[in-house]
Amino acid sequence: MTPATVRCVIAASAVIALSGCGPGDAPEADETTQTSSASDAPVPSQAFGPNHSEGVIDKKIGEPAGLNCSENPEEPCDLNFNVTAIQQDARCTAAAEPPGPGQQFLRFDIEAFSSYPTFDFQGSENALLLQKWSVDGADGASFHDLTYYSECSTGAVPISNRLAAGEHPHATVVVRAPKPATALRFSWFALTWEWPIPGAD
Repeated sequence: MTPATVRCVIAASAVIALSGCGPGDAPEADETTQTSSASDAPVPSQAFGPNHSEGVIDKKIGEPAGLNCSENPEEPCDLNFNVTAIQQDARCTAAAEPPGPGQQFLRFDIEAFSSYPTFDFQGSENALLLQKWSVDGADGASFHDLTYYSECSTGAVPISNRLAAGEHPHATVVVRAPKPATALRFSWFALTWEWPIPGAD
């Protein structure tokens, strides 16, 4: 198999790297509610291998991740992203339609950036849009097609607008979720990243 063929296979199967992108300055969380965020420990600035093409990747809050990675574990991934905080029972007093019984406002903070001046893989710029995210409840039910509260969120990129190569946005995202919520998930082809949500006990 030629190197070009290998690269096409990697692009088609959305090969993913586990680790490596650095955390940014996420917005302050509401101190009156349960929250967890990234520590101050230094982390690499970009995501590198190892690579995966399917399955569930367990992540900790603040642990960097990469998407559309090279087959070379020493080369950075096309897209870096990091969930830097997750908060249950977030405030959203401006919401026109509050969550119903057994539901809540859930907030998560995310940063994303490209490793190169242009994206090498088609789809990286739209990979993190909200329709690819879901939240699991304590009863095992999963909320898909999450309701997005723009009036309580900051930064449309990369959740509701595409990410341009060279940008490094930080977004605070407020969505409707089950109460309690146990896991935040992001899915891309045959891969799923999963972050446990603090305060679910």
